[in-house]
Amino acid sequence: DVLESWSNGRLEQARVELEKNKIPRTSMLSQSLRSDNMEVSNTSITIDIIANDYYIYVDEGVKGLKGARPSSGRFSFKTPFPSRKMIANIRDWIPRKGIIKPMPKGKKQTIPAADQAAIGIAFAVKQKGIKQTHFWSNTFNESSYRDLANKIENELGNQYIIELNIK
Repeated sequence: DVLESWSNGRLEQARVELEKNKIPRTSMLSQSLRSDNMEVSNTSITIDIIANDYYIYVDEGVKGLKGARPSSGRFSFKTPFPSRKMIANIRDWIPRKGIIKPMPKGKKQTIPAADQAAIGIAFAVKQKGIKQTHFWSNTFNESSYRDLANKIENELGNQYIIELNIK
């Protein structure tokens, strides 16, 4: 119960941090946050905290090529052109966000509007970067792990001293 309560509290805090940065609970990143694989043995406790792979870029930020956010981000883009994979991922994301509605049948376009939007968004992200949110690092930090250790010690009646090794 202590592990589940702690992890649910941390995940809620991460979602609140995302909301503070104008990333809604309906976002794919917020919805991807979950805990899994809680295991307790005689000598160890395991909790997997799961988020979409790109969480680190949203947390730490990515510097844009134009220097729009010169101090924002641990990461940086190396080339000015978005990769096909980046464009494809944005193209897949567009309908879920409702940014571009599908073209009515019978209308022809050389490049569909969603593809044009995906290319434009990808170039904008490359130029401007991704703002740091620290939603993860503010949530899962030394203080939160000490809090978990204290809760476990209290639950065990202070019979044990808990040492945390974070991997």
